[in-house]
Amino acid sequence: FTEELIGDLPAEGSSADCAATTPAPFENGLDCTNFSPWSLVLFGVTPAGTDSRYTTISANWVEYPDGSATLTGVVVSQDNPNAGWEINAEFTGGLSWDEWSTQAFPTSFKDDCNFDNGEHLDWTYYLMSAGATLNGWGDFDGSVLTLAHAPSNFFYGYQVGNGANNVNANYGGGGWFTYQGVFNGVEVNGAGDFAFDYDCCPRYEIIRTWCAADCVSNEECFTQTISFEALGTGMPSADVEGIGNADPSKGDVQIVSLAPNPSVNSTRVSVYAKNRSVVRLEVFDVNGRTIDVVFEGEMVADQTMVASIPTQHLQSGVYLVRVSTEWYSDYRRLIVSK
Repeated sequence: FTEELIGDLPAEGSSADCAATTPAPFENGLDCTNFSPWSLVLFGVTPAGTDSRYTTISANWVEYPDGSATLTGVVVSQDNPNAGWEINAEFTGGLSWDEWSTQAFPTSFKDDCNFDNGEHLDWTYYLMSAGATLNGWGDFDGSVLTLAHAPSNFFYGYQVGNGANNVNANYGGGGWFTYQGVFNGVEVNGAGDFAFDYDCCPRYEIIRTWCAADCVSNEECFTQTISFEALGTGMPSADVEGIGNADPSKGDVQIVSLAPNPSVNSTRVSVYAKNRSVVRLEVFDVNGRTIDVVFEGEMVADQTMVASIPTQHLQSGVYLVRVSTEWYSDYRRLIVSK
């Protein structure tokens, strides 16, 4: 039995690992009409005392079973593409509305854009821990701002859920903070706001292979692929399948069988196309390098194609066979054994 994990793996021990992006604009709110997308805003941080807005280059929101969470990432200034901040913030709490609304101090939720339709009952509420920072890069290099939860009486939390970023109705997160520190050599302090859309669907595969051999070296192998992919709900799902018949409910194209596997000199792959599509069939090594383009062309709807993949020139090891269209990809692991 062997197992391999391929793709964008969730953080170890996490209960959710979400790609954080600049929120999409939503022009149907009380305070959000003509909202210009940003993921970080600092009120009055510039020497002139004006607001500065930033969009996400890359960022992650990670939640853990103990109620803690982290926000890390890099944002760039909307006014200067050569300047921005690295975000490092930790959070505690991870409270449900029932827990958040019954604290010993007054609490509520932010809904400036009038998105709430009872969604806040399903949000999760966090408090920013001490030590959160923004570290400048590019033209901001050397600038460091220390962040603290706002408001200081914890009336609002850093909220996560549908509409929780307070700028659109998507699944995301956001909250206020105060800052103090040095910006381009000048001591500054003020307030700011985070707002992100979150995509919490892991996109990776678990590939497991079982092989059995008898005393005269006859060997049979079976490969199982568990693919995690988006359903459009922000939450993960697992699709488990082995080698067998085509399933028309799957995507545009799929690998139905790959045998013999392990292979010595060649193997045969069977590909099923659900719809008329331009299909590309490729072989990769484990580092993602293309080894062979087996087929590239059009397949008609409900067609099954069988192709031969030569393996005599390949070294022993693990390879990936991928079939793809413009909208969908399917993978199988190929073992070459010499």
